[in-house]
Amino acid sequence: ITMLEDRAAVLGTKVDFGAITVKKSEEDALLDGTLELQITGSGTWGSVTEFIVSLDSLPYASTIEEMRVYNPTAMSETAEPGAEWKFNIDLMQYLGKKI
Repeated sequence: ITMLEDRAAVLGTKVDFGAITVKKSEEDALLDGTLELQITGSGTWGSVTEFIVSLDSLPYASTIEEMRVYNPTAMSETAEPGAEWKFNIDLMQYLGKKI
């Protein structure tokens, strides 16, 4: 989470973390479990897309379960270039065992 917060700060993206759930795996010998995160945030189109791409650099395999990226003013007459974009991401990260 700290790594994601630091990356967002460098990119100029605001992030907040909602529900954080850790589930232990009893069945998989190579997997300790999963970490499930709800991430919301906002920024310019460039900073938001760079933040999403940076999720690929997490230390363990991750899956974006659900994602929504939107511009609340895009369809209004007051839309301006560089307007703020918002996002909601449900991310699941697999936690591997140390061998």
